[in-house]
Amino acid sequence: MDIENLKDKNVILATHAHLVDGEFNLRSGPTLPLLNYFSKKINYFFLIGQPPPYVKDSLSPFLFIYKNGVLKEKFYFNNFIFNIPVRLRMNKTSLRLKIRDFVSVLYFSKIIRRFVKDEPICIYFGVESVNAVAGSWVRNYLKIENVVYYIFDWSIKWFLNPIFNSIYLFFDKFACYHSNYIWNISNSIANARIQNLKFSERRMGRQITVPYGMPFRENLVNDEIAENPNTIVYSGYISEENGAMLLPDIAREIAKSSGDFKLVIVGDGDCFEEMQQKINEYGLNNVIIAGHFNNQEEVDKLLVKSHVAVAPYKPVPFSKKLYSDVIKIRNYIACGLPVITTSAVPLSEEINKENLGFVVDFDAKNIAEHCLTLLKDKILFKSIRLKVIDKARKHSWENIYSNTLEKMSK
Repeated sequence: MDIENLKDKNVILATHAHLVDGEFNLRSGPTLPLLNYFSKKINYFFLIGQPPPYVKDSLSPFLFIYKNGVLKEKFYFNNFIFNIPVRLRMNKTSLRLKIRDFVSVLYFSKIIRRFVKDEPICIYFGVESVNAVAGSWVRNYLKIENVVYYIFDWSIKWFLNPIFNSIYLFFDKFACYHSNYIWNISNSIANARIQNLKFSERRMGRQITVPYGMPFRENLVNDEIAENPNTIVYSGYISEENGAMLLPDIAREIAKSSGDFKLVIVGDGDCFEEMQQKINEYGLNNVIIAGHFNNQEEVDKLLVKSHVAVAPYKPVPFSKKLYSDVIKIRNYIACGLPVITTSAVPLSEEINKENLGFVVDFDAKNIAEHCLTLLKDKILFKSIRLKVIDKARKHSWENIYSNTLEKMSK
């Protein structure tokens, strides 16, 4: 594949996506990053969007056609099978929507063929297994040169129901065996397929780790941060698995050794009230609960004023976190924050290897001690922070996708 000259190439992306106020929602996975990267570099970019069940709008798939980066045409696939009442969507639409996703690729392939005629499709991106399988199904019809199975969310045990989970893994294997490349959000997915699931490496497409991109907050991060008070921050969903219930204990342990600190907690979630009650019981005066912010920039403005970020993930068997690239930690790094986390997430390997913070046991006292190490040792803190900032500057979608395409070309 010639990545030096993309201007005459055509690309298809089939993925779950929906618009909010005319923009693709952040929960639309790689939709916006791929669109931004490819659309102005190539001839045609075909976006097959399949709205997820949690939206309140129409679940009908759509095809947006971009020519040299400009949106030229919109097509919709309206069918009675997609007209599902909102109250029934979350629990009773899984099979219907999987069928919808597969059929939508076939339906829109006819329209795409009218635009490209006999020109080939350089890359077809299928996000999730059904879309990847659909891509292999229309490969010859659209002259697709490379089918890419793109994984954003994955787990060995995605469903508690063993029958559903077996079907899920069957489609994953089928997609792996019929794709040229498999883009995994973390390297632990590739390892699990080979070591745990015993997929045939010879029959699979080439697996490549494609981490989540996060632009460096260039305009917000300052060279120096005010030292008093020293600030520890947690930002994210308040849940047991995310380790939020450990935060009051971490704050109490730090308070035993130092009163010159504050812990800022940003977010909301299932355990919010329970965590707040625990903070009150401990009588912690230096813990600030900022709550949930709708605007990401407001969160970032708070993060860049902090010194250390904690992500105390709780080790849980078969957790989806074991195979994910944690966006929360990527956001910490984008804001120039040294990170203290546990080995429950794959990103911990990167933090250890590149000295971006500390990877510790899931223990309040241990986490507190490492927070204090960074807060008290200013030379160590500045050294790690500089490495984090250097990492953040390079960790853009542009660099990630360019490096990945270069690997594919080799």
